[in-house]
Amino acid sequence: MISYLKGTIKKKTDKAVLLVVSSIGYKIAVPEFLLAQVKVGETQELYTHLHVSSRDETMNIYGFATAQELAFFEQLINVSGVGRKSALAALSVAKINELQKTISQGDSALLQKVAGIGKKTAERIVIELKDKIIAGTIQDGSAISGSDGEVISALEGLGYRIYDIREVLRQLPEGLETSEDKIKAALKMLGQK
Repeated sequence: MISYLKGTIKKKTDKAVLLVVSSIGYKIAVPEFLLAQVKVGETQELYTHLHVSSRDETMNIYGFATAQELAFFEQLINVSGVGRKSALAALSVAKINELQKTISQGDSALLQKVAGIGKKTAERIVIELKDKIIAGTIQDGSAISGSDGEVISALEGLGYRIYDIREVLRQLPEGLETSEDKIKAALKMLGQK
């Protein structure tokens, strides 16, 4: 799974960037605000979500500036009725902290402004994510760090439940600095459950 890329922006379109990493170009769909910020020729880091469609045999990559944005995108697509394009559009309508704040307050009005998300789907998002999101923090009150966001995304991609992942992250030994070390340790702990 491709979960992080760092390279040079070669080209921008109205919805995506072409990121060149080691002479390979990746077309990556990004939120509109990020698209407006990046410049052709600059180095860019992206936390990514790879979607492989078995129906039409395509692969799409979605990119985000932070691991927290990626984690929120992945929470959104786990809600029934929310596709990847709608989740990306949600992150283009408002900043992540604003979206999380309105969801945690039980307000679906902002989500209803997103193309592809109607009133019922917006209300479903609020119902399903309200308890998981407390204004940008994890439910137990600890903030999501960049490396923890990467670990969470990787483990969710392997099929582990968010509750189990967060439980294991709290129990990880101190001194694990890289995401790779945390993932390895978490996998060992999850395998023992």
